[in-house]
Amino acid sequence: MNHSLVETRRQAALLGFLVGETIGVPFDSVPRQDLPPAEHIGPLPPSGMLRRYPHAPAGAWADGGSQVLALIDSLGTCGSLDLDDLSERLMRWLARGEYCVESVVFEYGVQTARALAAFREGVPAAECGPKGERHNGNGALMRVLPIALWWHGDDASLVAQARRSCLPTHGHAISQLCAALYSLWIRLALNDHAQPWTAAVQTLQFLLTDADDQRWLNHILEAEQQAHPNNRYVVNTLWSVRDAYLSGDNWLERVRAAIRIGNDTDTVAALVGGVSAASEGTTHIPMDWLGATCDEPSVQSALNVVARFTESANMSL
Repeated sequence: MNHSLVETRRQAALLGFLVGETIGVPFDSVPRQDLPPAEHIGPLPPSGMLRRYPHAPAGAWADGGSQVLALIDSLGTCGSLDLDDLSERLMRWLARGEYCVESVVFEYGVQTARALAAFREGVPAAECGPKGERHNGNGALMRVLPIALWWHGDDASLVAQARRSCLPTHGHAISQLCAALYSLWIRLALNDHAQPWTAAVQTLQFLLTDADDQRWLNHILEAEQQAHPNNRYVVNTLWSVRDAYLSGDNWLERVRAAIRIGNDTDTVAALVGGVSAASEGTTHIPMDWLGATCDEPSVQSALNVVARFTESANMSL
């Protein structure tokens, strides 16, 4: 591992996300009663445990990590959120395994694949995401992290950029508001806020002026009081991440708690890993877990781009 590449908490957030996802991959969809105790959760699943993706390369992140790397590459190349460029990169990921470990694609969302098929057929990227309420899987939420690492405008413009980043695959306000809320959460964690989740909710409530947006945000927030068994639904994903975050005091405890929730373990572990590392850096990520991910060429390239994001943010202060 090249430690000189990990100099900022923005870089740490990326690594926390990717390592969290790699740890979550082997446990995806494993019945909760078959999940090991938290202290036994690591890169290697217990012997004999059935895996949903037995052919995934060792140390591989899933679709969230690949989409995050594609978005970072696009932002670094274009200097802006170019949705058509992002969709081109996502198509290369899905078709050729770009941004994947060993170029192996072993997981992707049906909605994402259909939206990219529409883009391939000539639909503008900004119009490809389905707009129905039932089209709210967690594909846009899982890739939004780079927006919070890149954008250094005010909170209102961060929310706008996060929402816009969803459009190639997810056109409904629920997905967009979940992505915006996570982006604010990341920003506040990077800024050492004592209660970043609570402050993110309050900030988004204050910023929303459209009545429909306010109604959908209320729908998201009211779900806190409900069970969240299907955490592939974006609202349940977000609350699972919040629950895992509150279940531990550091990255390792929170990622293990995310996996113990079950179902979409890789996505929940990735998202809580990203926000935890944004807050604390890489201190609580085991070095052997961190090293294999950090040494991947695509990750080294992304860390260099994120370093430029940090420089731009510092210059704007």
